[in-house]
Amino acid sequence: MRKLLLATTAVVATAFIAPTAMAQDPAGMVMPTRMAGANTNALGVRLGGFFEFRTYSINDDNDRNAVTNAAGNRRFGRQPVDFQNELELNVFIDGKASNGMTYGAVFEFQMDGNQTLTANAVNMDEAYAFISHPTFGTVRFGAEDSAASIMQVRAPTIQGTSVSDFFDEAFIRQSSITGMNDGNDATKIIYLSPQFFGFDFGLSYAPNPGEGEGQGETGGTAPAGVFTRDRDRLNQRNEVTAALRYRGVFGPVGLSLSAVGQQIDSNARYGGAPNVAGGQLRSRITAYSAGAQVAAYGFTIGGEYTFGDYRVSNAGNQATGRVAQDRGDDATTQFVIGVTYNVPGTPLALGAFYGRVDSDINGTGPKYRQEGYGFGLAYTLAPGLVTYASYGHLRDTNSRTVDQNLAAGGFQTTRNAESYSAGFRLAF
Repeated sequence: MRKLLLATTAVVATAFIAPTAMAQDPAGMVMPTRMAGANTNALGVRLGGFFEFRTYSINDDNDRNAVTNAAGNRRFGRQPVDFQNELELNVFIDGKASNGMTYGAVFEFQMDGNQTLTANAVNMDEAYAFISHPTFGTVRFGAEDSAASIMQVRAPTIQGTSVSDFFDEAFIRQSSITGMNDGNDATKIIYLSPQFFGFDFGLSYAPNPGEGEGQGETGGTAPAGVFTRDRDRLNQRNEVTAALRYRGVFGPVGLSLSAVGQQIDSNARYGGAPNVAGGQLRSRITAYSAGAQVAAYGFTIGGEYTFGDYRVSNAGNQATGRVAQDRGDDATTQFVIGVTYNVPGTPLALGAFYGRVDSDINGTGPKYRQEGYGFGLAYTLAPGLVTYASYGHLRDTNSRTVDQNLAAGGFQTTRNAESYSAGFRLAF
């Protein structure tokens, strides 16, 4: 699959570039201003993005008696109310050649409230260049989602109501009922085909989870505290994803279908981190998913079913298909269903969802199960300005996660968490 993707990329890139190669300046004749990027006549630069503010009221078993004072003589629960910001600034650079080829780059800067970042820190989410042609398709080079993540059809959602976004953002252990992993936004090559009779397909390949210059990572999926470089084989390697999608309209009915999959070499072969029992991890991580949506008369109904040799994290917030499973464990399974309704003649949208994942993370005994459900509404106040309110509930069973409740200790095998949230999103 890797060789097929690289060969396809080379053929497509050659087809894009060859017709315009003679238009380039001869070697040694490029003016300094051109080399410095001063000539922007052929390229357009646009800005886009969003700002979002939300507030939560949280009731989480994991918050009870979770904090102790400096003297160690008093325990108390976490504050139930929180505010949160999220923003993203996108830079779009694009141009068009005389043969119909478009080309350019996309840079995404974000501040997403990630707990590992300094408050108000801005980091680079995605950064990639692309070349595209209506006949040959699109190739992207750089830090971007995988083809499977880009093309996967999932359960429908509205702003503020989703099984793995929004309602759980203030939880210490978040939802693991997620879509196909986004490839860790690792530096990769992605090919997305044109649409033929409603069908299109995509492929992507990343040699390792690294981004940017590839100078090295600490921790990750390598043994804890070990400094590794991207090519040291102690992290996941050779991520290949593929996707097939169909989109069509039949009178008043819209239909979307997808089948996506991925395969990653785990870190087990070269002495990576052992499993929870000190045994051996599987040498490969696999995940496959099928999804569908049907839309008609304001309603959209759909869902997805995912399975594979991967493990979800009972600590939460782990994308599907990122963690190697123990040898001998059963496959992980997951499904999500959802429905949305846009009230005719109004800017009001309603949505609800239910999802569940079962994963063999304990080595022995019953599987870990996480269930999530919720509902909400979104109201468009003005072009680009949406306000929303939602309720969400998350339940963990057989998690065997160390209890945050300092008064109880031991394992918290069952945990319930719920949130009431409201906010607004300004998109531009």
